[in-house]
Amino acid sequence: MAISAYKKLLAGLAVVTLVGCSSPVSVDATAGSGRQSPPEPPGFRQLSIASTADSAAQDVIFIEPQGDPTEQQIPLVVYLHGSSVTYTDILRRPEIMAEAEARGWLLASPNFRGPLVNHCGNELAQQDILDTVNWALANYPVDASRIYLIGFSGGGFMSMIMAHRYPDVWAAVSSWSGFPDLLANYAYRGDTRYGEDMRTCFGGDPNVSAEVTQRFRERSPITYFTPGVELPPLDLNGQKDDPNVPVDSQMLAFRALAPGLISDEDIGRIRGDEPVPTGTTVRIDAASGREIFLRRELDNLRVTIRAGDHEVLGAPAFEWFDQFQRP
Repeated sequence: MAISAYKKLLAGLAVVTLVGCSSPVSVDATAGSGRQSPPEPPGFRQLSIASTADSAAQDVIFIEPQGDPTEQQIPLVVYLHGSSVTYTDILRRPEIMAEAEARGWLLASPNFRGPLVNHCGNELAQQDILDTVNWALANYPVDASRIYLIGFSGGGFMSMIMAHRYPDVWAAVSSWSGFPDLLANYAYRGDTRYGEDMRTCFGGDPNVSAEVTQRFRERSPITYFTPGVELPPLDLNGQKDDPNVPVDSQMLAFRALAPGLISDEDIGRIRGDEPVPTGTTVRIDAASGREIFLRRELDNLRVTIRAGDHEVLGAPAFEWFDQFQRP
């Protein structure tokens, strides 16, 4: 079905409920935050999709490109929200929405069970993301060779899981402030509410139970990151002053996949409490305007450490996507 015909079909609708799903809920991007809800962008659609794993209704936002499409088929970008928020977080990511719209691409933001404490990357949450992709393929003229994934924080963690579990789905993946090693992240933030969330997910403190430690390890993407493992093109991004995720997380993930390209000295230089000396800046990132303190690339794998804190930047992610299409 052409996207113009689909727009006519849905004209005037704010919410769509699929057969077999529970009643749709209204979008509330600010639940528990005390902030005013952001406006719905043009092309906004909210749906409730029945999980093919357990039939639970899972909400998703689609943002359709405006104007007439320039191609018969359109790329799809799936955005994965952070640890403490839900699918409506996409409404607070204007740069991601703008990058998709500028290209005429379809954007989707699934809930995948909501905050991280509800799933910690389990198979139900994984299936919710796949169900979103499959629904888009069935209802929009999506180009199956150009389906991209971007994740932030807990969504960055989830994007790494989806990359290694389902490499044939994605043309490229961009992970931002993700945590590939749950044990390392727990050591960093175990005394915060995120540590409490992980104890809830995995049944206790990994420091006092070998069984719990194994659960953490089995869910950690870095456990499966070995040289030669099948992955889609993977873009790992961290920021020097991120207070929530250890800045060396992305470097260690890259090093697991590509040994020998990041040294202990590199990690110590970036991880240090002092600002990185100006002379060590690789260059200014043309896509974001940020200083790049470290970048390494091997084949279709890249890691970048920029100036900044806990955030996701749309322009560099979409610049990465522009380079790749599945055969």
